[in-house]
Amino acid sequence: MSLLESFRVPAFRYAWSSISFNSLGNQLNSVALAWLALEFTGSPLGVGAILATRNVPRLLLAVPFGALSDRADRRLLLALANYAGAVSSLVVAIASGQEWFGFVALMFASATSGVIDVAQTNWAKAYVFDVVGKERAVNGLAMEQLANKLFGMVGGFAGGLLLFHTGAGGIYLAMAASYALGALLLNLIKVVGLAPPVASPIRQQDEDMTPWRVVISLLRSPVVLLLALIALSAEVLGYSNEVLWGPFVQEVLQRGEVGLGNLIGLLNAGGIAGLLLLGIAHRINPNKAVFLVAAGFAIGLIVFSTTRSMLAASTVILFVGAAWAVLDSLLPTALQLNVANEWRGASVGIWNLSRGFGPIGHLEIGALAAVIGVATTQAINGLLFLVVVAAAGWMYLRVNRQAPP
Repeated sequence: MSLLESFRVPAFRYAWSSISFNSLGNQLNSVALAWLALEFTGSPLGVGAILATRNVPRLLLAVPFGALSDRADRRLLLALANYAGAVSSLVVAIASGQEWFGFVALMFASATSGVIDVAQTNWAKAYVFDVVGKERAVNGLAMEQLANKLFGMVGGFAGGLLLFHTGAGGIYLAMAASYALGALLLNLIKVVGLAPPVASPIRQQDEDMTPWRVVISLLRSPVVLLLALIALSAEVLGYSNEVLWGPFVQEVLQRGEVGLGNLIGLLNAGGIAGLLLLGIAHRINPNKAVFLVAAGFAIGLIVFSTTRSMLAASTVILFVGAAWAVLDSLLPTALQLNVANEWRGASVGIWNLSRGFGPIGHLEIGALAAVIGVATTQAINGLLFLVVVAAAGWMYLRVNRQAPP
């Protein structure tokens, strides 16, 4: 399969461009929230509170938003989410110049952006599948994640410059423009965004099911349950390692801010390389690939904890970044491929819900590191993740052997 296979679909070009502007706005928002929280409180705890506030909507809304997209035109929903992002950013830009705009107002802005973000991530991944179809799903979702990485990187650099030169008002105006452009591009798509049929129609008795009952029904599938377990353990035991990269660079590698910046830059570079490789993968089985990539991710984290030089850490972090990005792309793809066409939005909601448990991992790994040290904690979390993946992989093989031919 060609790397640009999905771009042969005209609607995907507009959708990808829209997602790119959305990713730019999201990264600008992340930079603004973290910096303004630090300015208002002068404490990392204040930054943690703001970012946690942004994550809470995932726990509450990921499943309902996913189920909603199974009953409506995802293109329209995604455009409305972008317009909501533009309006809310414009309001914050205007309010930021007022004396009353402080930490509490920033928390409301953070919670609002969290609601919009959970809507966008849910609907974008399901809509990309709608546009490219089942056969191009792996490529399409890899290219969607690539847009997030590329334009997220641009947003990171641009966010710092905008804050320095224009303050909060300028960066939020830029966010409003990014979201508005993302919405307008979706309006250029003429197809309504209904995927080709890959399963039987919704049964009459399913039409009145609540979103949570839909999810419980989907989790009765052993494969969906195992994929959900991988998603949850990746958030709590894998992705949470980012909390310790700063202390690891400082305490173990004996480097400063530049070293941390270089390491994070290489992490993103590895992610981009991994997604490019995934985009050209031929006849990949997303189910099996999830377990293999997750195992590689866990092993990479364990190996990273043993590095004691910047060169070794930089080499390993490229691999970790690649595995991280590929796993984050494969999980929502595999979940959608393992449910009926009518419940794909709800399956993405399961993946998005797992992301809401990220703060648990942040607290766990931070508390453990304070007791036993940074490197040891990273090794333990990586090992625990590997054990979960190995157990889930073994169960997946058993389920496959028992399945009828």
